[in-house]
Amino acid sequence: MKKVLLSLAIIATLGAQAQSKPNSTVISMYYGTSGIIGTNASLGKFGFGISIGIKGPIGEDYSNTIGPNAFKEDIYEIVEARNVGIKLMYGDYINPKMKISGVIGYGGYSKYYNAYDRRQILSPSGYYYTSVESKNILIYGININYNIIKPSGFLGTGMGVEVGYNNYDNLHLGISLDL
Repeated sequence: MKKVLLSLAIIATLGAQAQSKPNSTVISMYYGTSGIIGTNASLGKFGFGISIGIKGPIGEDYSNTIGPNAFKEDIYEIVEARNVGIKLMYGDYINPKMKISGVIGYGGYSKYYNAYDRRQILSPSGYYYTSVESKNILIYGININYNIIKPSGFLGTGMGVEVGYNNYDNLHLGISLDL
């Protein structure tokens, strides 16, 4: 599946070079199904993006003191959190309304066990967590911007939607401005 997505992104990007909309600026904001909010910006064919995870650990950090198996009955949630992802994009318009971009980047990932100690021995609030995994991952995927409202008027701003998939944000959906 990963190879198919990467191949589609490369083919779409190379095919898009035949048609161009020079000096186009697209800015978008989105929500990803993996608990991510993010923004992308592109000028012409090149762009960049940043994703920030909105879910993480709660309470005091006991990662270096106790492991997740010490008090299994306290664990109420396992969080696989994306921290911050930085992405580069390259793409172009395949028709006057649709822009397809390939995405590559780098992001942080952590796995936490959120727990609650009802006796409040480990923390005054009772909430604590242990981190069991932390790593950096390569991000790759595809973005599609589709203009619904054509750029016109004094500001020349168009509006549209952005749909994308990558292995960090998973599926994401957002709004975009075509300046």
